[in-house]
Amino acid sequence: MVVESNSVIHAGDSAAARLHTAHPGLIIQPRRWIALGQNDFRFPNGISVPATNVIAAVLFEVMRRARGAGGAPTGLVLTHPQSWDPGRISILVGAARQIGFTPDRIRIIPEPAAVVHGHGRIASGSRLVVVDAGDDGVEVTVLVAAANGVLHTVTSQRDSQFGGAPVDASRIARFTAATIEQAGISGESELVTLYPAGELSATPSLRSLLAEIAPLTVSDEPESTAAVGAVVGPSTAANGSSTVDPPIAPDRQGTSGHPPRSAQRRPRRRAVTATAWVGAALTLLAVVAASAVYLSSHGKKEAIDDGTGRFQTIRVGMSDDYNEIAVDPTSGNIYVNNRHDNTVSVIDGRTRTVTATVSVSEGPVGIAIDPALHRVYSVGWGKSVPPENQKSLLSVIDTITNRVVTQIPTGLASRAVAVDPANHNVYVANTRSGDNQPNASSKLMVIDAQSLTVKSAVPIGYNASKIALDPQSRIAYIAGDYLEPSKATPTAGLVLVNLDTTTVSSNIALPNGAFDVAVDVTDKMVLATAKDVIYFIDTSTAGSVATVPNPGSLTEAVIVDQTKHLAYATRGTAENESIAVLDTSKRSVVDTIEIGADAACHGLASSGGSAAVYVACDFDKVLVLPGR
Repeated sequence: MVVESNSVIHAGDSAAARLHTAHPGLIIQPRRWIALGQNDFRFPNGISVPATNVIAAVLFEVMRRARGAGGAPTGLVLTHPQSWDPGRISILVGAARQIGFTPDRIRIIPEPAAVVHGHGRIASGSRLVVVDAGDDGVEVTVLVAAANGVLHTVTSQRDSQFGGAPVDASRIARFTAATIEQAGISGESELVTLYPAGELSATPSLRSLLAEIAPLTVSDEPESTAAVGAVVGPSTAANGSSTVDPPIAPDRQGTSGHPPRSAQRRPRRRAVTATAWVGAALTLLAVVAASAVYLSSHGKKEAIDDGTGRFQTIRVGMSDDYNEIAVDPTSGNIYVNNRHDNTVSVIDGRTRTVTATVSVSEGPVGIAIDPALHRVYSVGWGKSVPPENQKSLLSVIDTITNRVVTQIPTGLASRAVAVDPANHNVYVANTRSGDNQPNASSKLMVIDAQSLTVKSAVPIGYNASKIALDPQSRIAYIAGDYLEPSKATPTAGLVLVNLDTTTVSSNIALPNGAFDVAVDVTDKMVLATAKDVIYFIDTSTAGSVATVPNPGSLTEAVIVDQTKHLAYATRGTAENESIAVLDTSKRSVVDTIEIGADAACHGLASSGGSAAVYVACDFDKVLVLPGR
């Protein structure tokens, strides 16, 4: 590229014609300038042009060539480094808009994802590695394939100290192996394939060493492969909406087996649609925390009968109150927090035995599952210090390897976590000080599943305890006390947060407060538990409230079985504990499951379809209740 003046920029053949002599406005790699934070291109002759104008000149040249090859493109796909912040990405989007594309005709996709999608469809849960070796360094990105075709980054590392010719193949291979190990992947069985990318990826010595790490999927024309992947792969529109298109059919047959280490698969060439793209290298500077996975010290803990013949008991780690539990609807595995052990027990849903125990942050309480990304989120209350100093961490567990891939600070005394199935955002509610304190102000931490960083913190009043999401109405319901600044004492009930704007939209006052909350999407109902009562809140009629008596100080946990119009809630006192079975359509208790005395059961989870209900109780057990 050659910048002639503030208003004249040459690209392609026009720029090449002006390079017969040295030119002060020469730009060799505009991407590097932007990566270094340059919003303007400044030259020794005093010329300065916005980066958006420079990229627009490149895109204009691409469009000119595309029209000459077969017609005007109807859309534009922009690839970018994963590490680029919204400001850098907006330079690319702004350039596309400058040459006439509206946001709905602009799509965005990270470069490694484009490389992978260019080689064909990947089975859900697959672990993949992209090694991008170029003149400006080496980037190694570890990805996991979600059920909807979207690729999510586990970790990515960049080394700018080596690159270019001669290629230091052994150093690149060692760097690749170290990054894979940091991602918690060990052994060929966990890693499907490795994709060499970049201008140095065809070096024979490098390919040979990388093939010793994992089976390779290679292309003789990596640039065109990435272009195809950018067009067909799931991406994001410039207006922020998801544009998840199904990837093209795979060229290789089957996804269950692994080829020999020396195997190199080459996809057939495919025609690229008339859609232009601008490529850039991808990196995600994620920090992967150390983790430990081990079997329980008692070995595999067998499911045993509770002695009454009514239901089974699964022995897990040591816990106390707030021991939460969740079921993965895809695998059927059950995950339970062990607050005293600082672990999560993994239970096989078929055999109902503990198969692994994962170390997590101190005092785990809230737990949630994202089955599409194969992740479990366990939030720890914090260290055993005064409540105002309890710093919390969210542990992110890979459900395929049962390893913690990272831990994310979530404020002080975090207690609840939930996952949005639409965009995979993670929501954690924290409480600055202990329970039942008038000034225990809370925040909702919004965590991006791609970068695994906190995007925003939304004030949500006082004493937040639990979160339930309604993905259809795009509302998060948070149990606790909500904020009324004009009053000395906050009002008890629910606070409602709009998931799309991440702002508080309204509040629902509940006289007895709210311990837990659940959403019945089918019946458009929200259930909230409180002392001696369960509230039924009709979301279709602007929040009309009905109540069902549920006596006892242990009225805390509530879950909804979306398939049967049923809900389950703990009830009773320490001397006489039980589980209430509720008909959500009739708003009434239809059955009571007696548990007994001193069980101290707080966590509830359903396997779906009413096959079973799991109850996490104090000390070391999970009860398996028959479904309805």
